Amino acid sequence: MTAAPVASVVVPTHNRSDSLRRLLTALAAQSVGADRFEVVVVADGCADGTVMMLRNWGAPLRLTICEQAGEGAAAARNRGAQAAIGDILIFLDDDMEPASGLVEGYVRALAGAAHDVALGPSVPVLAPPIDLFRITLRL
Repeated sequence: MTAAPVASVVVPTHNRSDSLRRLLTALAAQSVGADRFEVVVVADGCADGTVMMLRNWGAPLRLTICEQAGEGAAAARNRGAQAAIGDILIFLDDDMEPASGLVEGYVRALAGAAHDVALGPSVPVLAPPIDLFRITLRL
């Protein structure tokens, strides 16, 4: 029997399978084992093959896929939170590429703490050459 994950990473998405793939790749490379967290992706009215990509995802992640009919990002986050089984909820957007210590950092910050929320910076990392055109067009 597999133990329940400590944390759940909740990701709403809408027609951004390429960005989501980068996010999942980064989550598969976390410093904590894949058994310590789950990833809950809520496909919000996706029509671009996102759900098929998720169903065929081969990396070692505990992945839950929820689908809803275009209700928006807030509703998708709420749906993901309802589906999550971890004690800690980590909300990420589908265009993020978290550092390898993200999940571990949140688990440590919230383990046995008297507070209920932890916020961390989201610093963009862009490879040179960096210009507004490249930033704007990044998917």
